[in-house]
Amino acid sequence: MRRGRLIGLAGAVVLAGLVYGGYLWWQSFRYVSTDDAYVEGSIVIISAKVAGHVAELRMDDNRAVKAGDLLLRIDPRDYQARRDQ
Repeated sequence: MRRGRLIGLAGAVVLAGLVYGGYLWWQSFRYVSTDDAYVEGSIVIISAKVAGHVAELRMDDNRAVKAGDLLLRIDPRDYQARRDQ
């Protein structure tokens, strides 16, 4: 009787190991990994129509923008002073 329990326990441990190994093998196909990956992106140079200090940022990093979106607010004191001269 004792020998039967020992064989059953050993079989359960082996089965659990096979299930865990199969799970790890299956998980390895879900995510692609590489040592030499790169990301390609577009960089667009933007500029303001007037010079000045940035008073407020309206966008977060890595956020998609489209034409006409307000990216930042420039402190109006510098260009208003030049206009009033």
